[in-house]
Amino acid sequence: MTKIAYITNAPAESGMGKPAREIFRHMPTGMAIDKYFLDVTKLATLPGPFKAKPVQWWRLSRQLPRSGYDLWHLTNQSLSFIPCQPVVVTVYDLIELLDPQQRFGKTVARYLYRGIPRADHIICISSYTRKTIQDNYHIPDNKITVIPLAAGSAFKRIPNAKQSIEYHQFLKKYHLTPDHKIILYVGSDHPRKNLGTLAAVFAEVRETHPNTILIKVGDPGLASGRAVFLSNLDRLDLRNHTRLINNRTDEELAFLYSIADVFVFPSTFEGFGLPPLEAMACGCPVVVSNATSLPEVVGDAGLLHVPQDIDAFTASIRRIFDQPKLARDLSQRGKLRAAQFTWQHIADQTNQVYQHVI
Repeated sequence: MTKIAYITNAPAESGMGKPAREIFRHMPTGMAIDKYFLDVTKLATLPGPFKAKPVQWWRLSRQLPRSGYDLWHLTNQSLSFIPCQPVVVTVYDLIELLDPQQRFGKTVARYLYRGIPRADHIICISSYTRKTIQDNYHIPDNKITVIPLAAGSAFKRIPNAKQSIEYHQFLKKYHLTPDHKIILYVGSDHPRKNLGTLAAVFAEVRETHPNTILIKVGDPGLASGRAVFLSNLDRLDLRNHTRLINNRTDEELAFLYSIADVFVFPSTFEGFGLPPLEAMACGCPVVVSNATSLPEVVGDAGLLHVPQDIDAFTASIRRIFDQPKLARDLSQRGKLRAAQFTWQHIADQTNQVYQHVI
């Protein structure tokens, strides 16, 4: 029987951990796949720069078996430095190489991504990511397969969510009322997430809809990014109208998508863009940027704008608030669009890549 080593370094609820988890769960039964998780929490913390995640990944990779498998699948680009063959590498994006989000990000990315051109086959999560790989590594078409992501089974519209006990408990916990309009954002505070535009749009919307609040879900990802976002909120006098919530389970996120009036995602750089797809699956109208991969994900099921176009984002949100028919139409189109992406199909396509390489 063919044996496959499936390697991930992403926690199960993270942006890259969710797909790794779902693909593994949906692989055909009877396949001999061993999953290895490079869990940095299992290592003793080292001082200074040695405690950085890339250093911990390198330390943990040294513990992986070096033989006994017919194929290795490194499930994101930050693992491609691990020497193994034959190997399939999934590439989400080259963000840290092309648009570093933190100091020395480009230098670290060059090391982590060095195995990409040596891979036997590459899986990209969008056509946009494929283009960036070919532009930077000149890899031929026949060595790259585009396999998109999907929203998990938990992401579906919760019927009568605003009549539930959970909803009223939520309102009480966050000092809200049923009259509040909710703008929802899910993601980190990295610079590419463009939260400065989000804050400016929020301020503009409140001029005509003063009962609007912003719910931002997700850990900062970058401490400096959170500091800049809070500074923008304070400058616009929006801190008291914003609720910051840390990472949540899929079920908790589905609830938030179901009670939100609109999901807004002004990101400037995405390898795919899973939160908009999750929002659409839950029937939440989406207003997103038209940058990088996002048009591939949203299609005609949402309203798309140039990331820095504050006026356009503001106008779309106001339309959704004021036009129930438009909100219902976007909700329905979003659910139909999201249904086109399934983890079972994605796992089957991934297995086809395995068989091709083997």
